[in-house]
Amino acid sequence: MRFEDPRPDLLAKPTCLAPERGGLHVRLDPVGVLSTQRLALSGYRGGMIVAIWPAELKEQAEYLYGQRLASRMIQCARNLF
Repeated sequence: MRFEDPRPDLLAKPTCLAPERGGLHVRLDPVGVLSTQRLALSGYRGGMIVAIWPAELKEQAEYLYGQRLASRMIQCARNLF
């Protein structure tokens, strides 16, 4: 399992948000993020995994796809590698 080593200490620094119960992720909607609900960090094989859940809810999907932002989000992710 890739999220066996949650890092709530690191989540709190860039987001200024308290992690949800279990420490795996923070909710982004309280700070006005419209396209993505959660952000997670976990240690993995000596490194870190960062995960987001874009368009997890209907309203988020309508915003992300209705505004044609998904293509730009995917391209930015591809440019990281």
